[in-house]
This record gives sequence, structure tokens and C-alpha cells, in this order.
Amino acid sequence: MFLDGVLDGSLVVGQPSRGDSIQYAALGTALDSTGAPAGFFQGVLDEARVWSVARSAAQVQASMADESVTGAGLAGRWALDDGAGTVVHGSVGVDGTTVGGPTWTTGFTRIGPPTTPELRTPSDGATGLTPDVDLSAAVDDPQGRRRQPTGRRRRP
Repeated sequence: MFLDGVLDGSLVVGQPSRGDSIQYAALGTALDSTGAPAGFFQGVLDEARVWSVARSAAQVQASMADESVTGAGLAGRWALDDGAGTVVHGSVGVDGTTVGGPTWTTGFTRIGPPTTPELRTPSDGATGLTPDVDLSAAVDDPQGRRRQPTGRRRRP
């Protein structure tokens, strides 16, 4: 499973895929075996694809911004550009149906990771610290909002 071109998780099943499963497939939610949703993703989806073959990180990253409708092993593709309604048209494979009334957006732009955290306190290389040290760092998220998490770390 890749998220924004970065490997997010993997699982070796060691079995061929089945076409007789009663389990529903979904994007942005989990569905039980009756098709009932069990929670929803709070975020933005764009260019969702399902492949019947394993792909390398390099392959995913090379095509993740493309609006490809072909490729060896491409089993399903949904641009998610429909903009309204409850049908999500698939350009490869099948159409989908929205559940729970999605909020359609326009002009979605892929956002990169946050900036590298900046150490605030204690200063880098500080010595003579007490066992309880207050740590402070700052990072800018992709929308430019400044985050300054702080915490206390007990030194061993």
C-alpha cells in the first residue's frame, strides 16, 4: 500500500486473489460483509488505482501524478473528478457509488511532507542537563501552519 508514492504498509498473503469473496471493496472507508460502512476517511482522495500486480516504489512514484488509464495489471482507476452526484466513474474496471455524501472539491494539488523539525530547546549539543529536560521543536505543515509540539523527556 502506497500513500503519496511512499510505502505505507505491506502484507504477503501468498495466495491468488479470489473472485468469489463476499467482502466489499471501498476507498476511504471499511465495509463489512453486508456492505455497511464502518467509519470514513477525513481527507482528500484523487487518482485512486487498484493493480493486480505488485509495483515497486519507483513505478508508483513515476506514475502517481499521471492520469494514466492503461498499464500492465491496472485493474481499476477512478479519477474522482466527477464533481457531484453519487456515481464515481471508473475509466478502467467498474464505476463506484459514494456513501455518506462526499464533499467534492476542485483544484486538488498534491501536498508534500512537512518541513524538517527544528530543535528549539535545549540547544544542540547542550551538556550538564538535569534528568528532566524540556524539549521544544517547531515544524511547518504543508499548508504553512506552524506547529510547535513540546514535551518533557526524562533522561535515563
